[in-house]
Amino acid sequence: MPTYLNQWVRRLDRPGACLTVAAVVYAVFILARLAAHGFDPSAFVMAGDAFCDAAETPQCLTILPNSQGFDGQFYFRLALDPFTGERRAHGILLDAPAHRHQRFIFPFLAWALSLGGRAGMLPAVLIAINYFGICLVAYLGGKYARAFGRHALWGLVFPLFPGFVLSLARDCTEIVSASFVLGGLLAARRGKYAATAVLLSLAILTRETTLLVAGALMLTTLHGWWQSRRVSAPTLALAALPLCVYIVWQLILRQVWGISPLEANSGSLEMPLVGVAKFLQAIIPPAGRHDVVNLAELALIGLLAILSASALRSSTASPSEKLAWIPYVVLVLMFGYERLWCDDWNFVRILTEFYMLGMVILLGARTRLRLPVALGWAILWLYFFILHNDLPRLILPASA
Repeated sequence: MPTYLNQWVRRLDRPGACLTVAAVVYAVFILARLAAHGFDPSAFVMAGDAFCDAAETPQCLTILPNSQGFDGQFYFRLALDPFTGERRAHGILLDAPAHRHQRFIFPFLAWALSLGGRAGMLPAVLIAINYFGICLVAYLGGKYARAFGRHALWGLVFPLFPGFVLSLARDCTEIVSASFVLGGLLAARRGKYAATAVLLSLAILTRETTLLVAGALMLTTLHGWWQSRRVSAPTLALAALPLCVYIVWQLILRQVWGISPLEANSGSLEMPLVGVAKFLQAIIPPAGRHDVVNLAELALIGLLAILSASALRSSTASPSEKLAWIPYVVLVLMFGYERLWCDDWNFVRILTEFYMLGMVILLGARTRLRLPVALGWAILWLYFFILHNDLPRLILPASA
């Protein structure tokens, strides 16, 4: 390799390089999507008239006619009043109030940064939070890569997760929760247990699926205590804190809404492989480009699962990182078809922890297949970046 190229490679071997790359590419995405929608930031909210009454909603919010909208409309509604106990307010009806309200941190941050839920500021603030979150994921990803002795740019496997494009495009919670999870796991690696407890508690209050990461960390801490008795009582308490936060929050929401989020979301899972079988039945033989893409998505999910599982023993990932990944594999197998597998806007985003922990395991493993797996997911990321988010409409002539 030429000397000057070697120098550039060394200069890029830092977490800040990951942050810069992610900041640039996602800024391009945001600007392109805004341009495609007349620079209306509320286009990211995806508010539909099925749940939003245009006569009562804030004037800054564009309502799509004859549309169910998407999850961002409910986080916009909660950002107007994150302490609400009303299902319908500000012209917006919460579809599953207990389920939506358990993801409290994302709308709460938007409420705080918009100076108390000022509606005119909220659409831009929601975008800004996710943009800052993806930059943070990139920076922490670079640190993770360095922790495994890899070049820092390997950390780009985290911000270039395809689901983050979808989350950013529709004001969803996965990016913020991922930044808390990565931060918490890195803190655990450094023995900073108080920071780990706080960050994983915030992750759970942002997206409840991250509970499995906190649970794995608690189990490995208990195992260490049982084996050696060298784990202190404060460390055990800190390991249990995120789960205690989850339980308390569930009880509060049950009191507010009369139903727990777990009860409200009970229809999302089926017996293992039933949803996958229905998914395959629906897309084989492929009826068009979308079915081909779905097959490619399923192939990438399967490949990541197989390679990560085969690398569990040899990987230098921590025991809690390995243990946390396993229940996410089970969840993938139990996804219900009607609510999750039927739409890649749903199931790709829900793969967030499965993907991140799988990549952590592969970063710590000695395998040459890590690169083709990462490239496959990067190609899917590029597909979503270009085709799923209005860039063709912006670039191509209207008559095309």
